[in-house]
Amino acid sequence: QTVITTLAGELQILTSRTVKEMITALAAWGKLQDYTIFAAPCQAEEKDNIGMLIYGTKHVNTDHLTAAIKQHPLWVPAGGFEFGLTMSMFTGGKDDKIKCLMVVAARVDSAKAVHFFTAVYNNP
Repeated sequence: QTVITTLAGELQILTSRTVKEMITALAAWGKLQDYTIFAAPCQAEEKDNIGMLIYGTKHVNTDHLTAAIKQHPLWVPAGGFEFGLTMSMFTGGKDDKIKCLMVVAARVDSAKAVHFFTAVYNNP
């Protein structure tokens, strides 16, 4: 039996190594710990923050929400694409901050993602 653990979000590491070298080193260490470490396309430099789901909170199960989003009737016509949901701070004013869900997608799918999420979440 394999237990799957997912680290969702961004991991920032300062290093003199290239991204490829760092991922290779982390993957080698991870293998010794029985982990598989890799850079997903939406975690690479080729990602865009599409926008925030203002009504999302830290109490939302992002796996369930992601599955529900992919069941929306507009998902198939939109062409499907990889996206992620991560908690992020939304700053409205000087001391006005709130945690929201940020939608992150691969840069090549940005237009598709913006169109889909605008149609789903901005639908009056």
